[in-house]
Amino acid sequence: MAEHIFDIHHNYDRAWGIVASGGISGTITIYSISTTRFRHLTGGAAERA
Repeated sequence: MAEHIFDIHHNYDRAWGIVASGGISGTITIYSISTTRFRHLTGGAAERA
């Protein structure tokens, strides 16, 4: 993917931005899913403690 972006723009800055944004959004998604699932599995006990 980065190679195609480089071919169009002749610069890797945009490719790095896209890859970094994807990594950050993936991290946020995984964190939000795991936090929600943890609360569901524990019945909110962790929040009451």
